[in-house]
Amino acid sequence: MAIPQIVAGAYSSTYKTLAAGMTRDGYRLSHEFFKRLITADEGGDTPLNAIYRGRAQFVEFELIEALKAAVVELIEPYGDPFTLGVIGQTDMTVGACTGIAGALIMTSLGACTASPASITLPHCILAEGYPVNLLHSSDPRNIPIRLRSYPSSNGVFATVS
Repeated sequence: MAIPQIVAGAYSSTYKTLAAGMTRDGYRLSHEFFKRLITADEGGDTPLNAIYRGRAQFVEFELIEALKAAVVELIEPYGDPFTLGVIGQTDMTVGACTGIAGALIMTSLGACTASPASITLPHCILAEGYPVNLLHSSDPRNIPIRLRSYPSSNGVFATVS
């Protein structure tokens, strides 16, 4: 019987150079593709072809150290906690408007099978519509996070090494 090709290993991360702390289950990178489906009256709603229209890239994780430096930056990107923030603020830099998306850098903690050694998503910010839930109780204050990653000017969402 062949040995299965298992890949495992923990990662640490920083967001905007600040330590994000430990996660409950690691980091889950996900993406989805957008397509314009081509249909014709003869086939009803049956897709006959599709035109690729781009992709969306996300990173999800659950922090278990609520007091780490990066937490406020991750969950309150548009202003101070419990404030409205700056209406019109852009995620990415456009002309004179400085964007606030930051780099998430994930680094392998050295397990022999952790691959790649690092993953850098240079333009991440809390995903729109994602509810930030902060538990205030005698249980640990775990913080689930979902970040949207924007592509760089050359269309790259992440680099790996």
